[in-house]
Amino acid sequence: MDAYRRFALKVLALAFVFALVVSWPMARWAGTEGIFALIYATAIATLASLLGAVPLVRSAQRPQMATVAALQAMMLRLAVVVTLGALVALAGLAPALPLVVALALAYVVLLALETRFALEITGALEASRRALAAQPGTTEATSGSKGSQPNRDLPQEGD
Repeated sequence: MDAYRRFALKVLALAFVFALVVSWPMARWAGTEGIFALIYATAIATLASLLGAVPLVRSAQRPQMATVAALQAMMLRLAVVVTLGALVALAGLAPALPLVVALALAYVVLLALETRFALEITGALEASRRALAAQPGTTEATSGSKGSQPNRDLPQEGD
């Protein structure tokens, strides 16, 4: 859970920096309504990023579910962004074009951080798989090790 807390703090910090950096160009392009669109977009993208990481964290207890968790994270994040973005636009809380532009930018910026988090979690999962494979009584099929590949550390025929 410490990894998720660190991730959440990084997401919040990056979202704040993103909003600060983009606020001036957005205000210049879309006026005051553009700032509202930016605030909504940043909040939506931040919430989506935080919720999207939950399946990844939950998969830490079940290493065999890492791929499924990554797909769930992607779909959850996209669903939150599309649903909340459409609700904000249809409710007239922010103009649609600045909202979509700000959402796309915030989505991509936070996606980089979420991808790094997913790789960190996956690395932890890979270490767990190696530990499971090293335990007596486990089979190669259930541990996920690649038993059909030759060991590169040992001399092979023809060396």
